[in-house]
Amino acid sequence: MLMRVWYPITVATQSWHLKQRIYQSLCRTADDPDGEINFKLHDFGARGFLVVNHPALADWLTWLISKVLTQ
Repeated sequence: MLMRVWYPITVATQSWHLKQRIYQSLCRTADDPDGEINFKLHDFGARGFLVVNHPALADWLTWLISKVLTQ
């Protein structure tokens, strides 16, 4: 069980922390950080996978976290 949930949780956690750091920088440097944050983190994590469901789940969790962070 842990083996199946480790990858998506790890990707989502890393994306969440990275998006927080990007947002903090945008708050200091951008005119509209809330409008720009959704265009700053792109997920290329699905490259090189033979199994489709792992990167799809990780991508969904990354998207979900990006929506929660910007609310």
